Amino acid sequence: MVDIYANIGAPTIASRGFVPLAVEAGIANTIKSLISGLALDARSLLLEIKSVLSADNEPLAAALNMDNLAAIIAYMELSGTGIMAASGLPVTRLPVLLDEDGPAVVSAGRDGGEPTQVNIGYSAPPDGYTAEIYLDGVFAKRSDLAPTGETVFDIVPGVPVDGLPHTIRVLFSTVDGETGEEQQTRFGPVAAFT
Repeated sequence: MVDIYANIGAPTIASRGFVPLAVEAGIANTIKSLISGLALDARSLLLEIKSVLSADNEPLAAALNMDNLAAIIAYMELSGTGIMAASGLPVTRLPVLLDEDGPAVVSAGRDGGEPTQVNIGYSAPPDGYTAEIYLDGVFAKRSDLAPTGETVFDIVPGVPVDGLPHTIRVLFSTVDGETGEEQQTRFGPVAAFT
């Protein structure tokens, strides 16, 4: 069971993919279900979220604090969920999650000639976007390779040959020209390999 009071005000060190992964895990729906009245202060909301998630998603519950809650609320404001911050939540440097899909197709498999290299293919990003590649949920690299047709082909080197299942996830990112904020799309599909 997660100590819901731990980590609340601590500075955040988070994976670049934290907000997309949290949204994919259903955090936005959890937040909407907890705001039953007109408003709820951010600390109380955070404690309630951590309490609800501690039974089903302990890693997410343990990782939540005011900084990354602010990033999740920023996504919810952009995506038109009807949830917004009524006052200034702490400033966050996590990328803003856009209400846009990532690549429609993602594939991954080990290279036959170099087993520790994983070959990746994914749908080309829109103009002005780069791809972010995540290995087992952890940021591995940023890629701005040109597509071959409608697909980008890339590699992630140095993946251990351990017989365990691994995943590749890809999302697209850009920088808002007016605000300078870094922005991310949702993740594309999961590509699994061993």
